Amino acid sequence: MKKIKSNLIAFTIGAIIFGSIGVFATNILASNVKYNDTTVQEALDDLYTKKNNVNVWNNGNPLNLTLYNGCEIKKDASNNYYLSFDGTNDYAELDTLPATINWANGFTIELTAEWDAFNNWSHALDFGNGSESDNILVGNYQTGNNILLMILNGKSQETYNFRTATLVIGEKNNYKIKYLKNESGTFDVEIIKDNISIFTTTTSNTVRNIE
Repeated sequence: MKKIKSNLIAFTIGAIIFGSIGVFATNILASNVKYNDTTVQEALDDLYTKKNNVNVWNNGNPLNLTLYNGCEIKKDASNNYYLSFDGTNDYAELDTLPATINWANGFTIELTAEWDAFNNWSHALDFGNGSESDNILVGNYQTGNNILLMILNGKSQETYNFRTATLVIGEKNNYKIKYLKNESGTFDVEIIKDNISIFTTTTSNTVRNIE
């Protein structure tokens, strides 16, 4: 993947924010037309063309996706879309999720990303109700090459913090992070890198709903 600028974290769009969301997009500043029957490819083409202030169609519920501070939708050498961040203040924000979404049985997060530097706490994903408020966070730990999963219960009560040194600068990898309730009512945690399981554990820590 071509590096756009230093401190880049690049994410293949179809594998992260939209990994479990049907993506149907339109520019809300232009025609405000929702493409209910469009394909994911057409929606990504539309996102790429219009860059910002777009609708993401989530099972019939429109959500806004907004790019901030220079965050861009780009294409790699294989013509795949990704989000480009400069590692300083770029981010892409998804609106409040529907209240019907429930995390009680856990979650699965998937992302494909390439780091070109390990900035302090570079977040790949941060679901939460604000800073240190019931967050589910994935990124690199401090300034090291550890992939991090952190879950906060409330403002700062850390209920789970897993990190393992598997990130390689300049290397694009796919990560699946599973945090799923089992039959005993506890949660099985698994981290999978490029289809190889690199960590498993079980925890009784629950996850608060995040909108």
